[in-house]
Amino acid sequence: ESLVIDCEANSTESVSFKSYNRDQIANLNREGVVEQLVASGLWTAIRTRPFSKVPNPETIPSAIFVNAMDSNPLAADPQIVIKQQQEAFEDGLALVSKLADKFYVCKAANAQFSTGKFNAHEFSGVHPAGLVGTHIHFLHPASASRSVWHLNYQDVIAIGKLFATGELDSTRIIALAGAGVKQPRLVKTLLGASLTDMTTGELSGSDNRIISGSV
Repeated sequence: ESLVIDCEANSTESVSFKSYNRDQIANLNREGVVEQLVASGLWTAIRTRPFSKVPNPETIPSAIFVNAMDSNPLAADPQIVIKQQQEAFEDGLALVSKLADKFYVCKAANAQFSTGKFNAHEFSGVHPAGLVGTHIHFLHPASASRSVWHLNYQDVIAIGKLFATGELDSTRIIALAGAGVKQPRLVKTLLGASLTDMTTGELSGSDNRIISGSV
């Protein structure tokens, strides 16, 4: 049994939030960032280590990580996604950085995109080099007494768009890939989209196992 939400593509009804220009984004305080993230629902994109829970907005982590790389087999290349939305990514970094005193942006060693005013920590090698757990382990280990927060680069882009436009962007870029896919490619879709709808007519043969996420 599942909960199905019918999205009307041409609907003009939406909930708007406060928007800011780039100078205002740079000068926002932590309280203002937290308030809008919670109100919009984007706060739930943040997770804690250990335990991978949505953090209490009233707490402050010892550090926060943004993972801008992905070493999972068949994953979309973050570089392609970020380059298309560079300004939103940089705005998102500026906003997320206000949530903790220590802020880490991690990317692949050969990635050619800007992280704005923030220095990036580069990782290379095969999987799991791109996992945020790997980055946390080497840069700022978490423990039961030292909570670390993290989030994904596409959520950072969505945060940047939220504050710049006042609109919530639920689109994400994913890789439709694997040996059974007729035309492997990147697909722009919505959070929570149906895998059945997404793969209908896209697969060869009948013996396929559809996986959402890493293999």
